[in-house]
Amino acid sequence: MARRPDMKTAAEASEIITETGGGAKVASGNNATIYRKKELVDAVVASSGLKKKTVKPVVDAVLAEIGVALSRGDALNMPPLGKLLVNRTKDGPASEVLILKLRRVKPGARARALAGAPQADASGEDDAGGDDDTATAAE
Repeated sequence: MARRPDMKTAAEASEIITETGGGAKVASGNNATIYRKKELVDAVVASSGLKKKTVKPVVDAVLAEIGVALSRGDALNMPPLGKLLVNRTKDGPASEVLILKLRRVKPGARARALAGAPQADASGEDDAGGDDDTATAAE
């Protein structure tokens, strides 16, 4: 995906933060793009085909709920994003700093894992164990 000209990389944001006297630091050599809420809303509009006035309040609500859950220290399991855990927290006078750990499945890893797993038969049960000849009380 090509970087949009109006989006800033982390390095560019670091320069802006340094110029404005901000306290945030960005790791040197980090060339990640800062993805703002506006770009997220635009991407959801493009991928869903819904109108922006419908998508924006939903994105706002989702981000707010994720923020509340992370502030409580909850772990979030949000496929396909991944599993998000709060590693450490630090309360400042005007803000809360959360150090997060995000564990994601690599693209294609799930398909590779499933290819090595025992195959399910037509009934939906796998061949890995159990004797199918036993009758149950429901039969």
